[in-house]
Amino acid sequence: FSDVYDGSNGSTLGIPIRLSPQIDQPSKRATLKETYDQIINDLSEASTLLQDSFSHQYRNRPSKSAAFAAMARVYLAISSFDKAIQAADSCLKYYNKLIDYNIIDLSAFFQFKSTNDETLYQARLLSTSQVVIGVSSPGCIIDSTLYRSYQSNDLRKTIFFKLNGGLPNIKGTYTGTILTFGGLAVDEVMLIRAECLARNNKLQEAMSVLNTLLRNRWVRGTYIDRIALTRDAALKIILEERKKELVFRGTRWADLKRLNKEGANIQLKRVIKGTTYTLDPGDPRYILPIPPDVILLGGIPQNPR
Repeated sequence: FSDVYDGSNGSTLGIPIRLSPQIDQPSKRATLKETYDQIINDLSEASTLLQDSFSHQYRNRPSKSAAFAAMARVYLAISSFDKAIQAADSCLKYYNKLIDYNIIDLSAFFQFKSTNDETLYQARLLSTSQVVIGVSSPGCIIDSTLYRSYQSNDLRKTIFFKLNGGLPNIKGTYTGTILTFGGLAVDEVMLIRAECLARNNKLQEAMSVLNTLLRNRWVRGTYIDRIALTRDAALKIILEERKKELVFRGTRWADLKRLNKEGANIQLKRVIKGTTYTLDPGDPRYILPIPPDVILLGGIPQNPR
């Protein structure tokens, strides 16, 4: 519901911040700087109060590693790359286990349990009947270009997707249910770390982090370590793998906003029933509209369309 924060637009409108339990206190939209300051302060405080370890059985309970993972995600969103690396390192110090996709049972209806080894914090995205996984959701079709980007020895192609009438549907996420995963996991933290290292021109270290992740995603013995000689080459590889790894986790929209903010010039185009829809970089529709009932009750200003 707000723009990407880049340090220069801190006075623009963010979201309402409710710091009081009083129900009769009117909501007002904080500035973008106030919004992110509050989020970061809350996560910083949480990281000092939560337990070092977490329940492997109940991964929907917060932990110190989950707080640092969320902090890394926030710092990446605002292009604070050094702090994102620090938060990612702090998270991985407490927990850094990856799943070797070679041991996944491809015949299972759900490939992952909600208590899988990579999940730091289990959460599910709100869904409609059309946005669920599996062959029971023929209307939820994966973009063909994205599907083709997975190579034949990339196990994610068969673990994440299943063809339904010749069209790819998503079938496997870290929730262990038909709902999609919106929580925090080790793979995302590693991708954040790799991207930020690359942005800081630490190319060898960045690619080492990425290769460690991808060796656990490909058929054993088939993966060849990726090498990048320039910052731009490293970022191109890492960002492509981020898109493929975090599919259907609710992160792509924020990625598009921040990448276009820095000039990536990514245009979205979809053809639905013969009609072409496009969303250009910088389009105000990247910022979601405030629901009318919220405006009616609180009188807060609407986002431009």
